[in-house]
Amino acid sequence: MKKLLPVLCSAALGMASPASAALASISGFSFTSSPSAYVGAGESRTIFEGDPGLYFNMGMGTSTIFNLYAGTSDSPIVPNWTPGDPDSHYYRIHLQAPLGQLLGTGTYTSVTFPMYVNHDQAGLAFWIDDRSPVAPLGQFTVLEAVYDNSGNTVSFAADFIQYDMLDTTQWNIGSVRWRSSVPLTIPEPQPAVLALLALGVCHRRGRRSFQFPVGSFQSPDT
Repeated sequence: MKKLLPVLCSAALGMASPASAALASISGFSFTSSPSAYVGAGESRTIFEGDPGLYFNMGMGTSTIFNLYAGTSDSPIVPNWTPGDPDSHYYRIHLQAPLGQLLGTGTYTSVTFPMYVNHDQAGLAFWIDDRSPVAPLGQFTVLEAVYDNSGNTVSFAADFIQYDMLDTTQWNIGSVRWRSSVPLTIPEPQPAVLALLALGVCHRRGRRSFQFPVGSFQSPDT
């Protein structure tokens, strides 16, 4: 069973069907959530750049921070969300490397709210409208991270699990792509994986070594 856990937990971050495997480059965002999740509230959605009536924008993309917005507003940076309007929504995913490190490929299993990022913990926050996780648990896996000579994001791909309010029953599973060659996956966790999520097993695994696409520095503890 111990050997099976990493497989099942990895499946929670990638168990899905490719949304568009034939595309050379894709920008999109997809998530699903448990009914009790404060942020996701049981919602599932997939958004692609260029979808009618929606915008998809990089709020910040550097070698240390990935911050992406998607929503029903045409605002280039901050969504013009209208409280109370059932047709007005925005989605945001913020991933951040631990202090002093690059946001490189690998799995980050120790996370905190981005405001509290430190040398040992990466930042993770997924929220919808005004529903912020505040105290998230979880992990994220960076599948692709390419930066130019100035440190700006050229392409990026990541999958994540976020538990809202320190409650492992409040799970949100998502995938995000920016100009990426990695196909967007639609999270579809199976019953066995859902059971592990509910038990909080998948976020307790230790760190492993990372492969960073640019720069060189000390990697997180293994």
